[in-house]
Amino acid sequence: MSRAELENSLEKLRGELNALGPEAAATKARLAALIDDIEQELATLETAEDGESLLEKLRHQVEVFEVEHPRVTNIINDIMVTLSNLGI
Repeated sequence: MSRAELENSLEKLRGELNALGPEAAATKARLAALIDDIEQELATLETAEDGESLLEKLRHQVEVFEVEHPRVTNIINDIMVTLSNLGI
């Protein structure tokens, strides 16, 4: 997956975030923070150590959302693969 595809996946994730109802306020906040982290990492392309930290955050979010939000989980998995392929 290329950087453009990663940005497309982030856009899909934003769409899923916007589709969540008010009962998922905590989920929305965590996803919004995660999207911000990913976008910051892409903007700065910092060291591999920071990238590993980002991947760990993504892995954790996959575990959290896996049962409740399977579409979000699939998008996050795509993003993790892309970040890994980009060396982040």
